[in-house]
Amino acid sequence: MTVSAIVVTYNRLALLKECVDAIRNQTHRPNAIIVVNNSSTDGTLEWLNQQDDIKVITQENSGSAGGQYTGMKTAFDDGYDWIWTLDDDGKPVHDTLQLLMGNASKDVGVLHPLVFSPDDPNIFSFGCWVKENDHFKLYKTYQEFLDKYKDAKTLISIGTPFNGSLFNRAVVEKYGLPKKELFIWGEESEYLTRLKKYDVKSIVVCDAKFYHPHNPKIYDMLSMEKKDWWKLYYYFRNDIEIISLFHKSPMSELIFLKHRLKNLFYLIVRKRILDSYKLRVLFTATFHGILRRFGANQDIQLKKL
Repeated sequence: MTVSAIVVTYNRLALLKECVDAIRNQTHRPNAIIVVNNSSTDGTLEWLNQQDDIKVITQENSGSAGGQYTGMKTAFDDGYDWIWTLDDDGKPVHDTLQLLMGNASKDVGVLHPLVFSPDDPNIFSFGCWVKENDHFKLYKTYQEFLDKYKDAKTLISIGTPFNGSLFNRAVVEKYGLPKKELFIWGEESEYLTRLKKYDVKSIVVCDAKFYHPHNPKIYDMLSMEKKDWWKLYYYFRNDIEIISLFHKSPMSELIFLKHRLKNLFYLIVRKRILDSYKLRVLFTATFHGILRRFGANQDIQLKKL
């Protein structure tokens, strides 16, 4: 079975070098490395052009969504059996790909490593959702995970897509690619939710490890600092695509609005926050989500504080 690693990068040359080195040093080295450069301006392209073992694709900045779309499509069109997805700020350990490929089979759609914070090996960077009976339970720390699954080799899991996730080409062939128009913050959830809807087998390989910076406010997005709220615009807006996978219009719009009302209640009533910028982000994201106005929003990004 052949495998291509794809890395999406934007102005993180130092981190990109670490990521690429980690890929090169895998005990199971991929057959190809594809780097999608979202028009970086920090010398990334110049460095990439000096790397003989990397296929470089430079495109306009289309966010993580557009980068993963291009990378996965390229690997698929090039005929690889498996597609290993990474962002430039992620880093696999030396045997991550070997352990993932050791569990690759035709009946598995996606394989995920456990994703840890590089600052604390007990913290899952995004949590780990494990299927228990008919629902998924969230584990936030490695210790609570080990308390229940110490001897587990693989588990049914939503995973944390594009952080070392390994996709079977059959998944792309049958269910398509990530939605590039979502730009950032939500494209990974939409893609995995789409696959979950069709019962694509998604597992976490418990011995496979991957590192990615941890945001301690990942479980309470509304408490993020004001300077990061331009990112939340995409998170709030793209949420409707996930909802619409299971609810046809106008039901999806009604559920979407219900979510926004809960956000407003939290901000204004519980947190007593009446910040014009945050409220504008929330209302604009809701409006654009209902209208399905996707893509990059330069107005939100340029006015970030």
